[in-house]
Amino acid sequence: MSFTTTVAAATWQQTSFPEVTNVGGVYATSPNTVYVAYSDNTKGPGVAVSQDGGNQWTYETGGSLNTDTARDTKGNEVVTTIGGIFVSHSDESYELLAGKDITFSQNVETFGETSFGVTGTHYPQGVIGPVVNGVAVSNDGGVTFSYFDIGLDWSTYVARYSAFPSASTWYVASGSWGSTPTKTMRNPANITKVWEYNSVLRQDFQASGLKYGGNSKTDFVVGAISKTADGGKTFKEVYNTKGKYYFNEIHCSTTEICMAVAEDAYNAIVLRTEDGGKTWVEKLSLSDPKMASLMGCKMLSDSEAWVSGGTFDGGLIGWFYHTLDGGNTWEPVQSLPKGYSMDLSFSGSTGYSPAMSEFGSTLAMLK
Repeated sequence: MSFTTTVAAATWQQTSFPEVTNVGGVYATSPNTVYVAYSDNTKGPGVAVSQDGGNQWTYETGGSLNTDTARDTKGNEVVTTIGGIFVSHSDESYELLAGKDITFSQNVETFGETSFGVTGTHYPQGVIGPVVNGVAVSNDGGVTFSYFDIGLDWSTYVARYSAFPSASTWYVASGSWGSTPTKTMRNPANITKVWEYNSVLRQDFQASGLKYGGNSKTDFVVGAISKTADGGKTFKEVYNTKGKYYFNEIHCSTTEICMAVAEDAYNAIVLRTEDGGKTWVEKLSLSDPKMASLMGCKMLSDSEAWVSGGTFDGGLIGWFYHTLDGGNTWEPVQSLPKGYSMDLSFSGSTGYSPAMSEFGSTLAMLK
């Protein structure tokens, strides 16, 4: 792998989105229209929308701890939370799916015209029912969901992110940190009210950085990528990272070409497959003594992609890397102060990313 030295014409800049406790995910439907899933200690949870490139905002409250959002071509929106799947049909109020689904999820993707895939640990019949570790998929704009298990131990290989390059071919990235020092903000437990949880979230995020400073062990980290080519009927594990790192976002340009980002306590990498997951090649490796993290990954074509994350070095600093040749060379576009990136969304060449600091989150835009 190597880095280019070209200075990018576009840069990541903070928008006017007001600071909230946490921005979990973003979804752009056009260069100027973006939806933001947020949670706030004072306001509570909701979704904000801007139709002028992040200058003015309107708000719809609802959800619990909102972790991500996506919108289909018909105007239906799905919001993932720590606690359930919330659906809004054509800008109506957000309602909890079926009133009983309990879901611990942080990722939702839309594909086709009216299809959504929600990745996480699902209890379709409530906590007394069986657990489904994988994806909940809707093909009717979020009216109904079907549940698909990836077939891996749900207590270790927690389903975290998915890519849906076609109606039948899906990739699911999973993993966990085990029982030794963990990134507690990534695996929350004992959640009560969202505003109480988010206070803990900030404290744990900072404390985790201190933990990593004195811990070089990575053998407790596990991760895997699973694939289905028959719409979830069967899954096959196509990559395993036991003892190395665990996975964050995965994204595909075709059913054969995908990229995924992964990390351990100090290192972060980008992997790429060009043969449908049979082989994976490391395309980028980053390291930082205070934690190197890559969370976001978006492929804009077979050759162009963005990855993002950050470090604790001098505060929460956002990282953004861009490639035009399939990951053979990367351009470190910039470091964004108070801009740790948890997610990426693009419409054309316009991008949006959560921008997290030690004390709250806003939104950044590539322009």
